[in-house]
Amino acid sequence: MLPIVAVIGPDPASSTVIDTATEWGSVEAATWIERAELYGPHDDPIEKLVSALRRRGMATGRLGLELGSGRLPHLSPSDLGRLRMLLPDAAFVDASDLLHSVRAIKSQAEINVLRRSANLIVHAFHAVCQSLRPGLTEVELTRIASSAILEAGGTPDLNPTVLIFMAGSQRYRAPLLPATERPVGRDELISLDGGCSVQGYHSDFARGAVIGRGSPEVISQFDAVVQALTAAESAIRPGRPVGDAWSAAQVVLDDAGLGDAAVNPINIGHSIGLDHWERPTIARPGSEMGDVRARPGMVLCIEPQVAGAHGDDSWSRGLFLVEDQILVTGSGIEVLTAAFSPELYVIGGT
Repeated sequence: MLPIVAVIGPDPASSTVIDTATEWGSVEAATWIERAELYGPHDDPIEKLVSALRRRGMATGRLGLELGSGRLPHLSPSDLGRLRMLLPDAAFVDASDLLHSVRAIKSQAEINVLRRSANLIVHAFHAVCQSLRPGLTEVELTRIASSAILEAGGTPDLNPTVLIFMAGSQRYRAPLLPATERPVGRDELISLDGGCSVQGYHSDFARGAVIGRGSPEVISQFDAVVQALTAAESAIRPGRPVGDAWSAAQVVLDDAGLGDAAVNPINIGHSIGLDHWERPTIARPGSEMGDVRARPGMVLCIEPQVAGAHGDDSWSRGLFLVEDQILVTGSGIEVLTAAFSPELYVIGGT
């Protein structure tokens, strides 16, 4: 992959993007950069970057790069090594946390796009649930959702729509695999999880449904997860650590006898934006992420989930997951996905 590097200087005039000449039109149309540094097929992109830094007086400065754990830098380790060699007087530091803390607070323009993305995926899930009947396959459900997104005004995006729909005891243990041709049946939990993207900004949403009647145990566990979601959302307030939400959800699950069945005992959610998973995560108190305080402009996904309770190691009874996308406001939160109740969607079938 050819490197694409954003150079963020102390002012707009000293900032630029290092990209291939092929992408000139895209850079001009999609960024505020006035003068991109473009390289051709026979140019060395690292030398282009070094030259751009020198012209801006940054060759001997303190240069921050996304180098932290779990990041996706566009510079390979070998490219970074060459940068260090070509800029021996520069100090290279990891700026991952700084960049993610800035990205965690969305502008009003970003919030508007994220709200649109959330509205589209909620509309799609409504379309799926209203179409549910025994015999429809998981793949057919994803087609219904995809069509609904487009019919509601969704447009093609560089980020793919992700739809993880599954039902049946053989499927719950594979929560990240694509939909299959397996038909959904009566009285089994149907897990609906996924999101779409608008102008690069993601949505992430999850609900559950059943055709007919779920077993008392299924109903009980799903209700507990819904209560955990509600408790977690009630604990998200500006100025409070996001770990309070983790604690609130855990109390509910513990009281329901499901505390040890949390699918992810470390966190129950994440920030969202240009990436599907952004920081902060909604982690337990006392952790690096759990101690982050909620601030207006954060857009968070809250998703408590349990499976495998009471020795059900194969998760045969179901994956119990609900997820909302919320906006932290000056006085509390706005649930961007509130148009679809988190309660189990129950529908008759023939």
